[in-house]
Amino acid sequence: MGREALTCASTGNTATSVAGFCAAAGIPAYIFVPQGAPAAKVAQLLAYGGTVFAVEGGYQAAQALCQLAREKFGWYDRSDGANPINAEGKKTGALEIWEQLEGELPDYVLVSVGDGSIISGVCKGFWELTQVGLAERMPKVYGVQAEGAPAVAEAFRRFQAGEPWLPAEGPADTLADSIRVGKPQDVVKAVKYVARTGGGFVTVGDREMVAAAQALAREVGVFAEPAAAAAYAGLLKLLREEEIPSGAKVVVVITGSGLKDPHGVLQGLPEPTVIPPELAALESALAGG
Repeated sequence: MGREALTCASTGNTATSVAGFCAAAGIPAYIFVPQGAPAAKVAQLLAYGGTVFAVEGGYQAAQALCQLAREKFGWYDRSDGANPINAEGKKTGALEIWEQLEGELPDYVLVSVGDGSIISGVCKGFWELTQVGLAERMPKVYGVQAEGAPAVAEAFRRFQAGEPWLPAEGPADTLADSIRVGKPQDVVKAVKYVARTGGGFVTVGDREMVAAAQALAREVGVFAEPAAAAAYAGLLKLLREEEIPSGAKVVVVITGSGLKDPHGVLQGLPEPTVIPPELAALESALAGG
Protein backbone atom coordinates (compact mmCIF):
# COMPACT_ATOMS: atom_id res chain seq x y z
CA MET A 1 0.00 0.00 0.00
CA GLY A 2 3.02 2.26 -0.07
CA ARG A 3 2.89 3.19 3.61
CA GLU A 4 6.16 3.67 5.46
CA ALA A 5 5.03 2.42 8.87
CA LEU A 6 2.22 0.97 10.95
CA THR A 7 0.70 2.65 13.96
CA CYS A 8 -1.94 1.90 16.56
CA ALA A 9 -3.42 3.14 19.80
CA SER A 10 -3.84 0.32 22.26
CA THR A 11 -4.05 -0.58 25.92
CA GLY A 12 -1.39 -3.18 25.12
CA ASN A 13 -2.75 -6.32 23.48
CA THR A 14 -3.30 -4.99 19.97
CA ALA A 15 -0.01 -3.14 20.24
CA THR A 16 1.84 -6.34 21.10
CA SER A 17 0.51 -8.01 17.98
CA VAL A 18 1.33 -5.04 15.78
CA ALA A 19 4.85 -4.66 17.16
CA GLY A 20 5.58 -8.37 16.85
CA PHE A 21 4.41 -8.72 13.27
CA CYS A 22 6.14 -5.50 12.29
CA ALA A 23 9.37 -6.86 13.73
CA ALA A 24 8.98 -10.06 11.70
CA ALA A 25 8.25 -8.11 8.51
CA GLY A 26 10.83 -5.37 9.01
CA ILE A 27 8.22 -2.60 9.18
CA PRO A 28 8.54 0.34 11.61
CA ALA A 29 5.84 0.43 14.29
CA TYR A 30 4.74 3.53 16.19
CA ILE A 31 2.69 2.59 19.22
CA PHE A 32 0.56 4.86 21.43
CA VAL A 33 -0.42 3.45 24.83
CA PRO A 34 -1.93 5.04 27.94
CA GLN A 35 0.70 6.18 30.39
CA GLY A 36 -0.59 3.65 32.93
CA ALA A 37 -0.36 0.60 30.66
CA PRO A 38 0.95 -2.48 32.53
CA ALA A 39 4.73 -2.78 32.47
CA ALA A 40 4.51 -6.37 31.20
CA LYS A 41 2.69 -5.22 28.08
CA VAL A 42 5.01 -2.30 27.44
CA ALA A 43 8.01 -4.63 27.85
CA GLN A 44 6.85 -6.69 24.88
CA LEU A 45 6.49 -3.60 22.70
CA LEU A 46 10.00 -2.44 23.53
CA ALA A 47 11.44 -5.91 23.05
CA TYR A 48 9.94 -6.08 19.55
CA GLY A 49 11.63 -2.79 18.70
CA GLY A 50 8.51 -0.66 18.45
CA THR A 51 8.68 3.07 19.03
CA VAL A 52 6.42 3.46 22.06
CA PHE A 53 4.74 6.65 23.25
CA ALA A 54 3.13 6.54 26.71
CA VAL A 55 0.43 9.19 26.39
CA GLU A 56 -0.80 11.19 29.34
CA GLY A 57 -4.56 11.20 29.78
CA GLY A 58 -5.47 7.56 29.20
CA TYR A 59 -6.58 5.46 26.24
CA GLN A 60 -8.86 8.07 24.71
CA ALA A 61 -5.99 10.56 24.56
CA ALA A 62 -3.75 7.90 22.99
CA GLN A 63 -6.43 7.25 20.35
CA ALA A 64 -6.74 10.92 19.50
CA LEU A 65 -3.00 11.41 19.14
CA CYS A 66 -2.65 8.28 17.01
CA GLN A 67 -5.32 9.60 14.64
CA LEU A 68 -3.52 12.92 14.30
CA ALA A 69 -0.23 11.12 13.68
CA ARG A 70 -1.58 8.86 10.94
CA GLU A 71 -3.01 11.86 9.12
CA LYS A 72 0.17 13.88 9.52
CA PHE A 73 2.69 11.18 8.60
CA GLY A 74 0.65 8.83 6.40
CA TRP A 75 1.12 5.76 8.61
CA TYR A 76 -1.19 2.76 8.24
CA ASP A 77 -3.49 2.64 11.28
CA ARG A 78 -4.28 -0.76 12.79
CA SER A 79 -6.22 0.65 15.76
CA ASP A 80 -9.47 -1.01 16.77
CA GLY A 81 -12.40 0.85 15.28
CA ALA A 82 -10.21 2.75 12.82
CA ASN A 83 -9.60 -0.15 10.46
CA PRO A 84 -12.49 -2.12 8.88
CA ILE A 85 -10.18 -5.07 8.13
CA ASN A 86 -10.09 -5.80 11.87
CA ALA A 87 -13.48 -7.49 11.78
CA GLU A 88 -12.34 -9.77 8.97
CA GLY A 89 -9.43 -11.00 11.07
CA LYS A 90 -11.32 -11.31 14.32
CA LYS A 91 -14.20 -13.22 12.75
CA THR A 92 -11.80 -16.17 12.46
CA GLY A 93 -12.49 -16.70 16.17
CA ALA A 94 -16.05 -17.69 15.23
CA LEU A 95 -14.82 -19.87 12.38
CA GLU A 96 -12.42 -21.69 14.70
CA ILE A 97 -15.19 -22.28 17.27
CA TRP A 98 -17.30 -23.81 14.48
CA GLU A 99 -14.37 -25.92 13.27
CA GLN A 100 -13.30 -27.18 16.70
CA LEU A 101 -16.88 -28.09 17.61
CA GLU A 102 -17.16 -29.96 14.29
CA GLY A 103 -19.87 -27.73 12.91
CA GLU A 104 -22.06 -27.72 16.03
CA LEU A 105 -22.22 -24.14 17.26
CA PRO A 106 -22.85 -23.42 20.96
CA ASP A 107 -25.99 -21.84 22.32
CA TYR A 108 -24.13 -18.87 23.80
CA VAL A 109 -20.76 -17.17 23.35
CA LEU A 110 -19.34 -14.62 25.80
CA VAL A 111 -16.71 -12.04 24.87
CA SER A 112 -15.05 -9.28 26.91
CA VAL A 113 -15.67 -5.85 25.36
CA GLY A 114 -13.65 -2.64 25.35
CA ASP A 115 -13.75 -0.93 21.95
CA GLY A 116 -16.16 -3.54 20.57
CA SER A 117 -13.93 -4.81 17.77
CA ILE A 118 -13.48 -8.42 18.86
CA ILE A 119 -17.16 -9.04 19.51
CA SER A 120 -18.05 -7.40 16.18
CA GLY A 121 -15.78 -9.76 14.30
CA VAL A 122 -16.96 -12.84 16.20
CA CYS A 123 -20.60 -12.01 15.49
CA LYS A 124 -19.82 -11.37 11.83
CA GLY A 125 -18.15 -14.76 11.57
CA PHE A 126 -21.16 -16.58 12.98
CA TRP A 127 -23.51 -14.65 10.71
CA GLU A 128 -21.46 -15.52 7.62
CA LEU A 129 -21.47 -19.21 8.56
CA THR A 130 -25.27 -19.12 8.39
CA GLN A 131 -25.24 -17.18 5.12
CA VAL A 132 -23.15 -19.81 3.32
CA GLY A 133 -25.12 -22.72 4.78
CA LEU A 134 -22.45 -24.06 7.15
CA ALA A 135 -24.60 -23.36 10.22
CA GLU A 136 -28.35 -23.28 10.72
CA ARG A 137 -28.35 -20.58 13.38
CA MET A 138 -26.12 -18.17 15.22
CA PRO A 139 -25.33 -18.55 18.92
CA LYS A 140 -26.51 -15.73 21.15
CA VAL A 141 -23.43 -13.59 21.72
CA TYR A 142 -23.08 -11.62 24.95
CA GLY A 143 -20.58 -8.84 25.48
CA VAL A 144 -19.17 -8.34 28.96
CA GLN A 145 -17.97 -4.94 30.12
CA ALA A 146 -16.58 -3.56 33.35
CA GLU A 147 -19.10 -1.74 35.53
CA GLY A 148 -16.68 1.19 35.53
CA ALA A 149 -16.42 1.30 31.72
CA PRO A 150 -19.87 0.37 30.35
CA ALA A 151 -20.20 2.58 27.27
CA VAL A 152 -21.06 -0.18 24.77
CA ALA A 153 -23.42 -1.94 27.18
CA GLU A 154 -25.23 1.34 27.82
CA ALA A 155 -25.42 2.07 24.09
CA PHE A 156 -26.93 -1.38 23.53
CA ARG A 157 -29.52 -0.78 26.27
CA ARG A 158 -30.58 2.49 24.64
CA PHE A 159 -30.59 0.89 21.18
CA GLN A 160 -32.90 -1.88 22.38
CA ALA A 161 -35.18 0.67 24.05
CA GLY A 162 -35.48 2.67 20.82
CA GLU A 163 -33.67 5.66 22.36
CA PRO A 164 -30.88 7.78 20.82
CA TRP A 165 -27.67 5.86 21.49
CA LEU A 166 -24.88 7.77 19.76
CA PRO A 167 -22.40 9.12 20.59
CA ALA A 168 -21.47 6.36 23.03
CA GLU A 169 -19.25 7.70 25.78
CA GLY A 170 -18.88 7.07 29.49
CA PRO A 171 -16.47 6.61 32.37
CA ALA A 172 -13.36 4.46 32.12
CA ASP A 173 -12.66 3.40 35.69
CA THR A 174 -11.63 -0.24 36.12
CA LEU A 175 -8.51 -2.22 36.98
CA ALA A 176 -9.04 -4.22 33.77
CA ASP A 177 -6.87 -2.05 31.53
CA SER A 178 -7.65 -3.90 28.29
CA ILE A 179 -11.33 -2.92 28.51
CA ARG A 180 -10.83 0.45 30.19
CA VAL A 181 -12.43 2.36 27.31
CA GLY A 182 -14.56 5.46 27.75
CA LYS A 183 -15.16 6.23 24.07
CA PRO A 184 -15.39 2.92 22.16
CA GLN A 185 -14.47 3.08 18.49
CA ASP A 186 -16.40 0.05 17.19
CA VAL A 187 -19.62 0.63 19.09
CA VAL A 188 -21.90 0.70 16.03
CA LYS A 189 -20.84 -2.73 14.75
CA ALA A 190 -20.76 -4.16 18.28
CA VAL A 191 -24.31 -3.06 19.09
CA LYS A 192 -25.88 -4.03 15.77
CA TYR A 193 -24.12 -7.37 15.37
CA VAL A 194 -24.89 -8.48 18.94
CA ALA A 195 -28.53 -7.52 18.44
CA ARG A 196 -28.58 -9.63 15.27
CA THR A 197 -27.55 -12.71 17.25
CA GLY A 198 -30.27 -12.20 19.85
CA GLY A 199 -27.66 -11.74 22.56
CA GLY A 200 -26.93 -8.78 24.78
CA PHE A 201 -24.54 -7.12 27.20
CA VAL A 202 -23.78 -7.50 30.89
CA THR A 203 -21.44 -5.60 33.21
CA VAL A 204 -19.30 -6.98 36.04
CA GLY A 205 -17.29 -5.40 38.84
CA ASP A 206 -13.55 -5.46 39.35
CA ARG A 207 -13.81 -7.95 42.21
CA GLU A 208 -15.86 -10.27 40.03
CA MET A 209 -13.21 -10.15 37.30
CA VAL A 210 -10.34 -10.86 39.70
CA ALA A 211 -12.29 -13.72 41.29
CA ALA A 212 -13.07 -15.12 37.83
CA ALA A 213 -9.40 -14.91 36.79
CA GLN A 214 -8.32 -16.79 39.90
CA ALA A 215 -11.06 -19.40 39.44
CA LEU A 216 -10.03 -19.99 35.82
CA ALA A 217 -6.43 -20.52 36.89
CA ARG A 218 -7.21 -22.89 39.76
CA GLU A 219 -10.08 -24.86 38.25
CA VAL A 220 -9.17 -25.25 34.57
CA GLY A 221 -5.53 -24.15 34.31
CA VAL A 222 -6.22 -21.03 32.23
CA PHE A 223 -4.25 -17.96 33.36
CA ALA A 224 -6.19 -14.91 32.17
CA GLU A 225 -5.75 -11.22 32.79
CA PRO A 226 -8.76 -9.60 34.53
CA ALA A 227 -10.09 -8.08 31.31
CA ALA A 228 -10.15 -11.47 29.64
CA ALA A 229 -11.65 -13.15 32.71
CA ALA A 230 -14.50 -10.64 32.52
CA ALA A 231 -16.12 -12.94 29.98
CA TYR A 232 -16.22 -15.77 32.54
CA ALA A 233 -17.44 -13.41 35.25
CA GLY A 234 -20.22 -12.43 32.87
CA LEU A 235 -21.20 -16.05 32.39
CA LEU A 236 -21.43 -16.58 36.15
CA LYS A 237 -23.63 -13.50 36.48
CA LEU A 238 -25.94 -14.53 33.64
CA LEU A 239 -26.27 -18.00 35.17
CA ARG A 240 -27.17 -16.47 38.53
CA GLU A 241 -29.76 -14.28 36.89
CA GLU A 242 -31.05 -17.27 34.87
CA GLU A 243 -30.50 -15.35 31.64
CA ILE A 244 -28.53 -18.40 30.49
CA PRO A 245 -30.03 -21.78 31.48
CA SER A 246 -27.75 -24.15 33.38
CA GLY A 247 -27.83 -26.84 30.67
CA ALA A 248 -26.84 -24.55 27.80
CA LYS A 249 -23.77 -25.13 25.67
CA VAL A 250 -21.53 -22.10 26.20
CA VAL A 251 -18.18 -20.92 24.85
CA VAL A 252 -16.26 -18.28 26.82
CA VAL A 253 -13.61 -16.46 24.78
CA ILE A 254 -10.46 -15.70 26.82
CA THR A 255 -8.37 -13.15 24.96
CA GLY A 256 -5.42 -12.13 27.16
CA SER A 257 -2.82 -13.93 29.25
CA GLY A 258 -2.50 -13.22 32.95
CA LEU A 259 1.21 -12.67 32.38
CA LYS A 260 0.26 -9.38 30.71
CA ASP A 261 -1.24 -8.02 33.93
CA PRO A 262 -0.09 -10.20 36.84
CA HIS A 263 -0.69 -7.46 39.40
CA GLY A 264 -4.41 -7.50 38.68
CA VAL A 265 -4.70 -11.29 38.84
CA LEU A 266 -2.70 -11.67 42.07
CA GLN A 267 -4.83 -9.32 44.18
CA GLY A 268 -5.65 -10.95 47.51
CA LEU A 269 -3.52 -14.04 46.94
CA PRO A 270 -0.92 -15.03 49.57
CA GLU A 271 2.78 -14.42 49.11
CA PRO A 272 5.09 -17.45 48.69
CA THR A 273 6.14 -19.08 51.95
CA VAL A 274 9.83 -18.42 52.57
CA ILE A 275 11.71 -21.30 54.24
CA PRO A 276 15.34 -22.33 54.65
CA PRO A 277 16.55 -25.24 52.47
CA GLU A 278 15.83 -27.86 55.10
CA LEU A 279 13.34 -30.72 55.15
CA ALA A 280 12.38 -29.97 58.76
CA ALA A 281 11.42 -26.44 57.74
CA LEU A 282 9.28 -27.79 54.91
CA GLU A 283 7.55 -30.21 57.28
CA SER A 284 6.90 -27.37 59.72
CA ALA A 285 5.44 -25.21 56.99
CA LEU A 286 3.20 -28.03 55.72
CA ALA A 287 1.97 -28.54 59.27
CA GLY A 288 1.09 -24.90 59.52
CA GLY A 289 4.02 -23.92 61.72
